[in-house]
Amino acid sequence: MNSFNLFCYATAGWLALQATPLIISPRIIVALLSNDIHQPNSLETYFARFLGLTLIPFAILFLFLSGAFPLDGSSSLSEPEDAQTTPYTTPTLLLAGLYHTSISFYTYSRYVQRSTSQFSYLLAATVSGLLAALGLWSTMFGNGSHISKRTGADKRTSGWPFKNTVETKRRKGKGRQEEGIELKEL
Repeated sequence: MNSFNLFCYATAGWLALQATPLIISPRIIVALLSNDIHQPNSLETYFARFLGLTLIPFAILFLFLSGAFPLDGSSSLSEPEDAQTTPYTTPTLLLAGLYHTSISFYTYSRYVQRSTSQFSYLLAATVSGLLAALGLWSTMFGNGSHISKRTGADKRTSGWPFKNTVETKRRKGKGRQEEGIELKEL
């Protein structure tokens, strides 16, 4: 499993994990996030359940748009892991990474600002920060393979500032050998 697929499944799992207590019992969330324990009023219950019911489709939508689940009906097992990309892969990765980054900063600032320093804010900041770091890692290094099937070398490398003289000599020698073979065949 590459880093991008790990990021997709971890993001969907984290969103579903956050949605579960919001839907099942908003009282738990109100007790965790407020200074005084009180019965949640109807507005708090509505917003908690509404947010929970919104996070579940976002998690599923994220998995579909990232290409973790194929939309065209083809089996994802028959394709190599690098070929399982959609046109929405990069924008989905960018938006999810920005989401986790902003949530991480927000929950950490709430954790520092609150006089009680509640553990729930620290937990949310830590998990979202780790997911943001994994998203950044996937953006930088997990965009698929750039390894040449013919030579086995990375296609993104260049010769600057140091030339690869060994490879250049090998290619020149191989070119001369191919020319010699062609001349002998004629």
